[in-house]
Amino acid sequence: MKRLIKPLCAAAAALRAAFRPPTAGLAATQAASSSPAPVPVDDPYDIERLVGGEHYRSFLKRVHETLAPRVYLEIGVFEGASLSIAACRAIAVDPDPKLASQGPLVEVHTKTSDAFFAEDAATALRTRHDLAFIDGLHLFEFVLRDFMNTERFANPWAAVVVDDIFPNHPAQASRNRHTLTWMGDVWKLADCLARYRPDLLVVQLDTWPSGLLFVAGLDPENTVLRDRYDEILARYLGPDYDVVPASVVARRDGVDPTSAWLQRVFDYLGKARGLNLTAAEIGRSVRSLRG
Repeated sequence: MKRLIKPLCAAAAALRAAFRPPTAGLAATQAASSSPAPVPVDDPYDIERLVGGEHYRSFLKRVHETLAPRVYLEIGVFEGASLSIAACRAIAVDPDPKLASQGPLVEVHTKTSDAFFAEDAATALRTRHDLAFIDGLHLFEFVLRDFMNTERFANPWAAVVVDDIFPNHPAQASRNRHTLTWMGDVWKLADCLARYRPDLLVVQLDTWPSGLLFVAGLDPENTVLRDRYDEILARYLGPDYDVVPASVVARRDGVDPTSAWLQRVFDYLGKARGLNLTAAEIGRSVRSLRG
């Protein structure tokens, strides 16, 4: 557990309390319909400043409502704030969950995601998932493996949402955590998927407080990331990616999560489940809907 730092004001305390330990990922406890309190300008921890548009849980709720998943997978659940949105069978993976209660449709696997996919996934996900949320350990190699493994057990009409792609300050993007608010180098995944998987729809979303990556057009049979895993790690853990670009911190490629074209993508994926379409056909269709 992280060491609590005494806040200088109630507003700063409320913001800091919204974040979880690094071993379990980040999860805001603020209600999805509320707005974040501003951080005072004289706060010495102003690198904890948080920005963004729609609250990430509000976005997830809309995706759940449109896709109506039959099976939902969540990696990194902490206290279950986002997990509670699911109204279907939910597979939860976290080495140290802090769930106050567990609904009858929730199946918790208390282990790392690597161990889950090696030991439990074939049985737990014998019915493939329609939606997944990745909010695990905030290091590139871990989130890359989580995405690779999650796609393997996805339906072609499924979507994967990844948390924490937009650090609000370069310090929050450090691989060695030294801030309360910490995204690590998850930001690299968007660049990686754009480079190695142009067949996917990859959208960076300007959500509060740390951005989301929305990925659709999944192909469970695609092995590019696995086949080139060592090459990918050599690139993204190398010196060219040591520092988070200013464009990432500024959310220059961030898309408004309430964009009308994005809702059309949700609607299409929700309908595609009832159609006899290949992964390639679904991928082409969702990419064509991009605004």
